[in-house]
Amino acid sequence: MSARRVALFGLVILSLAACREESIEAAARDSAPPPAAAAAPTDLGGEQVDRTIEIGGPPLVREVRLGGRLGPDGSLEADAARFRAGAPIHLILELEQAPPGSAASAVWRRGEKTLLRQRLEVEPGSTRIRFTVEQTADWAPGTYQVDVSMGGSEVETLEFVIDE
Repeated sequence: MSARRVALFGLVILSLAACREESIEAAARDSAPPPAAAAAPTDLGGEQVDRTIEIGGPPLVREVRLGGRLGPDGSLEADAARFRAGAPIHLILELEQAPPGSAASAVWRRGEKTLLRQRLEVEPGSTRIRFTVEQTADWAPGTYQVDVSMGGSEVETLEFVIDE
């Protein structure tokens, strides 16, 4: 009987130890702090924001074109990528739905060297912005680029050539 009691006592001890280990793990799980919730967004004034503003929509610039001659309505007579040294170069941005006050810019460069920076604001009702480089006589023959951006975002980079 004593061996039986010892065996029974051993089983009770093992059962209690197993239960205690499970309860310690469960307690650790249950007492862990919940994951932190994301803070509600706030505006610059510190007010809580409760709505989302969609940023997509139609593009601001529909088309970007280079050319040497303008028609009577201010549009390009023909696209061009080669120009005579000294001839004017026109860069036209055809606008889709650019809000008034949006700024467009053109950075004319040869390689890494910036030759000219231009910036224009969209006028109410405008569907076109025109940048013009009137004098290119001091631009050496070679390949050039113009980086076009609208509202601070790059739209397109066009490459063109100045001939002798």
